[in-house]
Amino acid sequence: MSTATPGIDAVLALAREDIRSLEPYKNASWEPSFTRLHANESPWPPAFDAEPAADGTPDTGTLHRYPQPQPPELLQALASAWEVDPAQVLVGRGSDEAIDLVTRAFCAAGRDSVVVCPPTFGMYAVAARIQGAAVRPVPLDAARGFALDVPGVCAALDAGAKIVWLCTPNNPTGTELAREDILAVLSAAEGRALVIVDEAYVEFTDGPTWTREVSRYPGLATLRTLSKAHALAGARMGAIVAAPEIIALLRRIVPPYAVPGPSLRASLAALRPDALAVTARRIAVLTAERERIVAGAARYIGYEYQHHHVPDWNPPQGWPWNKCCAGKQGKGVDCSNFSGWNYNWGLGIHLNTDIHKQAAMQSVHASHGEARCRVIKRPEGNPEQWYEELCRTLQPGDLLYIMTNKMDHVSHVIMWMGSCASSPDGTPLIMDSTGGKIKDSDGHAIPCGIHLRPFAKGSWYHKSFSHAHRWVE
Repeated sequence: MSTATPGIDAVLALAREDIRSLEPYKNASWEPSFTRLHANESPWPPAFDAEPAADGTPDTGTLHRYPQPQPPELLQALASAWEVDPAQVLVGRGSDEAIDLVTRAFCAAGRDSVVVCPPTFGMYAVAARIQGAAVRPVPLDAARGFALDVPGVCAALDAGAKIVWLCTPNNPTGTELAREDILAVLSAAEGRALVIVDEAYVEFTDGPTWTREVSRYPGLATLRTLSKAHALAGARMGAIVAAPEIIALLRRIVPPYAVPGPSLRASLAALRPDALAVTARRIAVLTAERERIVAGAARYIGYEYQHHHVPDWNPPQGWPWNKCCAGKQGKGVDCSNFSGWNYNWGLGIHLNTDIHKQAAMQSVHASHGEARCRVIKRPEGNPEQWYEELCRTLQPGDLLYIMTNKMDHVSHVIMWMGSCASSPDGTPLIMDSTGGKIKDSDGHAIPCGIHLRPFAKGSWYHKSFSHAHRWVE
């Protein structure tokens, strides 16, 4: 006989009354040995799998059968991995589905609201707006390392917010929210709101997980996913972990057969001990590379960025690059094709490259010192012949200088991500700035962000590579 979670009644009372009394959809009874005529399933497997495959093609022999709504073997495997009870787990198509389910279960259109802490994952606000719930943004405090604004969240709770969305490690800042701040929010929200901690990236931290604490706090739930550390983004497998009573409530509104058979098989395979061991090794590699590139980028902080600014030159009408304050008189134009914004604001790198003069030098001069660098020169010969060698030579954090289309001078700076990131086909990636439609007071475009691009063989980045700078001790 199950025991009710202490304090759960106050939490369930927050849910919509019509959802609490909803008669859920009844799935067809699950018994694989029976031919379930009432489910109207095809008696044959898919036509493309009429003949048994001999080439290792994944088994599709059960695709003509509806899967179990909440497969017990998957719930058990996830519960074992996360050290919770299977009754505390609800699986679905990515954690996005859990976000949608919780929002619909607890927020009435035109009446309720949710708290989000930007910059953070955008689906919290999207799900609320789809449901017709108000969004109360309480921005993270960038001056304190993107810390949680606890008083701001408490004020939103006082205004009647039903759900508080917290993401740690946060997407996109990568920062972890302080435990004492989350505890303060849990205390303030008790009996008034559901607090949901999104732990999509928790495997990449050394800290404790809130998933193991859902039994201690009836108003706490966590989101988990197999998309990130377990490399199953294409399988769309996520889960919410909460008190069994909350899980039972969400089961009332979860769509029928929410776990596709191929995704189930892939997830179970990813949770086997041998696969978990591989995942652990990969996490170690990724976190080590992350620390390496962050440490490398941090060494450049404080160095003034100028690039190859052209002094005392007024650009023609419509020139798309920003004016820069270079030199004592603040004249000239920054010809970095937006890379100045990229490194100054996007990454916090303030590097004076003066690349025309420093391409072959072993140091980079700055307004308050000198940063020693190793210069990696453009190899001789046909670019097609030295592409692989260059990719092996470069390291995460290297700054690459790219020439113009005419190959007459260098005009662009990018950052090599290398082993930290690669495209689906294994092509190494670089970090570059994006263009934007926002314009400054002079009518010039202002860049709006940074993004990853492939350093593909034969691409402009590859063929126009001039040299690279790497910080050295």
